Amino acid sequence: LRRISAYWESIADSKRVAISPEELCSFEWSSRMKGWAGTGWTDHDPWWQPVPLAASPQPASVRRFHLDGTSSSEKGAGAWRFVPDSCGKTGPEGCFVRLSREGREFPTHFVSRWAPNWGWILQNCWGFSASFPLPPRGAEPDLEDEGELCSSINCETCADEAERFNLGLPLPHSLDTAESSEILVVSLNGQLVRLPREIVTRLLLRSAQHDSSGDESEEAVAEDGNE
Repeated sequence: LRRISAYWESIADSKRVAISPEELCSFEWSSRMKGWAGTGWTDHDPWWQPVPLAASPQPASVRRFHLDGTSSSEKGAGAWRFVPDSCGKTGPEGCFVRLSREGREFPTHFVSRWAPNWGWILQNCWGFSASFPLPPRGAEPDLEDEGELCSSINCETCADEAERFNLGLPLPHSLDTAESSEILVVSLNGQLVRLPREIVTRLLLRSAQHDSSGDESEEAVAEDGNE
């Protein structure tokens, strides 16, 4: 009975998408850019590089998370924290991971699982990471941009945070509460008016959505699209 109970408990746990801090920090995360980030980023991503004949493909980049809230990768030191929701989706603590570097927060990573090995997946609109080594490009289509898992998180589902990031605006649940309540002086119809930063943010987002309404994708345009 204990074996049967343990089996069913393991099946149930394989579907859990709320990762604990200890679990997050216990893996070396294999990370790559998504094609939607643009060639400015994929051209420098090891996973995307063409493989010469008789040569071995380059492994994906590695990221590590630490229990003190910091992270490390080839791109440098950063920070991480859980947020309660993102882009209309909610879940228990551990479902949404927010990464940052030098105080700049990146669009939230959504946590999911890879059914064939029960591994963990972290992904946002521009980046994809796994708790296991990512197969070389072309080896596992279901883990690539066109696969159902990867394409479930894209520039459309993450539009709010992607646009805020590209405009240099604070993301929801920003730690900088002073910045979100700041009063800005802006020009509207030729007149200077004082508005809360959040109102200015909404106006800018509305303008950006109107300007990009005909685009199918949105590339990362800021300093680093894959934190």
